[in-house]
Amino acid sequence: MSLNMQTRLLRVLQEGVYCRVGGSKNIHVDVRVISATNRNIEKEVENKEFREDLYYRLNVVQIKIPSLIKRRTDILLLGNYFLEQFKKEQARPELQFSQKTLNVLKSYSWPGNIRELKNAVERAVIMCDGPLISPEDLPFAVNRKDPESFQEQDLKRAVLQFKKQLVIQTLESVQGNRTHAAKILKIQRTYLSRLITDLEIIGI
Repeated sequence: MSLNMQTRLLRVLQEGVYCRVGGSKNIHVDVRVISATNRNIEKEVENKEFREDLYYRLNVVQIKIPSLIKRRTDILLLGNYFLEQFKKEQARPELQFSQKTLNVLKSYSWPGNIRELKNAVERAVIMCDGPLISPEDLPFAVNRKDPESFQEQDLKRAVLQFKKQLVIQTLESVQGNRTHAAKILKIQRTYLSRLITDLEIIGI
């Protein structure tokens, strides 16, 4: 969120009024706000990227939810929940995860957390052409081989795999901050954004 937008949101929270775009009349509101982020807000405040007064205005009751990697028992519960949802949307009531697919889902680190899991299940439902969803129906990032194992891969695919793993791990280490990640990787931020798109990195 830009600093300009933060200022506007702070005014709404403090004064309980806002003005429509192109309007001239203040509108009074009485709302409760639930906000969420995967960023380190304390660091954002320290770096002057997030307004301190807005932070304290929002941070009345704080609930910290661990990432999926720290609550693996939830992965299959959520995966099956999303599967049921997309089965109905796509009119594919027969679809189920194969055991291999369940193992892949459990072993993946899910840097994009629930959003990435949901996107992966949606893609699998669309790509699957039989009653069982196989690991091959999942996005490449989820179904990639062990980072230590590059056997039986051509050079181009191995290089792409290494690039993807490096970018994901770097983004994870800075809570998704692309500017900081680009500095660590010693590349331009615009090139990093292009890599994220080209390598189909989602949820970060």
